Amino acid sequence: KVMHVGGSPAMRRSPPIAPSRHAAQLATKQFAKSGDLDVVNGLYRATVEDVLGGLKQLRYRNVPSWGSAEVEELEATLSEIACPLITRVDLSGCSGLPKLPDALVRLGALQHLHLERCVGLIELPTSLGQLLMLQSINLDECANLTGLPESVGELGALVTLSLCGCLGIVTLPASLAKLGALRTLDLDRCATLILLPDSIGDLGALQSLDLRKCMSLD
Repeated sequence: KVMHVGGSPAMRRSPPIAPSRHAAQLATKQFAKSGDLDVVNGLYRATVEDVLGGLKQLRYRNVPSWGSAEVEELEATLSEIACPLITRVDLSGCSGLPKLPDALVRLGALQHLHLERCVGLIELPTSLGQLLMLQSINLDECANLTGLPESVGELGALVTLSLCGCLGIVTLPASLAKLGALRTLDLDRCATLILLPDSIGDLGALQSLDLRKCMSLD
C-alpha cells in the first residue's frame, strides 16, 4: 500500500486528521441521536487504523504548499496511530516543509527516507538516530540544510547517504565514522563544505565518496 489519503486532490495533498482532532471537530456538530457521535468517532478511528496499519509507503511528493500545519497534523496522527509496516517515507519536492515530525521516530520499520528538494528544511531532528532500520537517506538539493545531527552515527544499518547540492552544510558530524555499513556518501556540489571529519577513513564499508564541486574543501 502507498498512501495518498482521500478522494479529492486537496485531501491527497494533506495528511490524515488525527482521531483526537477529528473527534474535537465533530463535537461542535449536532447529531440526531446522542450515541451517533461515538459511533462516527469509532468508525473514523477504525478506518484510519486499518489504512495506516497496513501501509508500507507514505508518499507526499512535490507538494510545495506543505508547511507547519501539515507537519503538525502528521505529527498528531503518527503519535496516535501505529504504522508498523511503513518502510519508505517520501516527502521529496515539499519545498515548504520546515521540519520533520518528531513522531517519525515511531516508524520503527522505516528503511528509506526521501527528502530531495525540501529547500525549506534547515535541520533534522536529533531523534533521527533512533530509526535503527534506516538504510538510505536522500537529502539532495536541500539547499538550506545546515548540517546533520550527531545522532546520525547511531544509524548502524545506513548504506546510502546522499547530500548532493546541500549548499548550507559546512561540516559533517564526527559520529559519521560510526556508520559501519555505509557504502555510498554523496557530497557532490556541497560548495560550502570546508572540512571532512578526520575519522572518515574509518568507514570500512565505504565504496563511493563523491566530492565533486566541493570547492571549499582544502
